[in-house]
Amino acid sequence: FGKSPTQMQSIIRHGQEAMLCFYEAKPFNSKSIIVMLNGKIIDSFPSINKARKYLYEIYNIEISHQTISRACNNEKSYKGFTFKYAD
Repeated sequence: FGKSPTQMQSIIRHGQEAMLCFYEAKPFNSKSIIVMLNGKIIDSFPSINKARKYLYEIYNIEISHQTISRACNNEKSYKGFTFKYAD
């Protein structure tokens, strides 16, 4: 189609919003992550973006994709939250 994976996801998302198709595009190269608060597991998520949306909706915490990725790689915390990649 001559489109990048990101462009294709955008096209599919717009198609869903217009009720033209029903397909949930999985983020490319996504890794599942586990989110913990004060050492207790809150939940696991199929991608960093899903975790970001959850943290914003439930805890009103805005956190960047890059911050979560760095925290997963270094096992550091952010505002009491700890992130790690699920094995």
